Amino acid sequence: MEYESEETVMVRKTMKINLLDGGKSLQQAIRQIEQYKNDLSRKCEEICRRLSEIGVQVANTVLREGKLEDYQPSTKVSYEIDTSGNIVRAKIIISGPYILFLEFGSGIRYSGTKNPKVAELGYGPGTYPSNAPQQNPPYDNWESPTGWYYYGDDGKVHHTFGVQAKMPVYRASVEIMKSVNEVAKEIFG
Repeated sequence: MEYESEETVMVRKTMKINLLDGGKSLQQAIRQIEQYKNDLSRKCEEICRRLSEIGVQVANTVLREGKLEDYQPSTKVSYEIDTSGNIVRAKIIISGPYILFLEFGSGIRYSGTKNPKVAELGYGPGTYPSNAPQQNPPYDNWESPTGWYYYGDDGKVHHTFGVQAKMPVYRASVEIMKSVNEVAKEIFG
């Protein structure tokens, strides 16, 4: 009498289990599944790392555009990968005192340049609290057609019309989403 073996197919892998070999092929299949599980975790971590590197590169490129040299030195871009638990998580961190201005913009001159996340997140030109005195007519500084003055980190008074929304976080997230399939195909083969 002949028995056919059952086959289980995993991503481009086939395991054959012989039901009549005293459990040897079953033990081997268990080892293969454990190896696959470990390999899957490593590959997920690699995907997160690669996508995070893409996001960091895009954010740094955006921050170097135009006349942002005053903001770049104090703005740091990095990423962290969390492999604790059963899920691999990654986050891109952009920190600095001007990141909200760079992400969402400020000033009437640039109020037409809107980050697509403005409504969802509640930020945008004119949404930052201001302690500056009201002008005549009463503007909340950001909407003044003549701009406004502020004290810079150097202690001097500076004039500005605001900052155009450069959106380093938003643009990094868009590029990451565009790259997911390509990176996954490279890593999973």
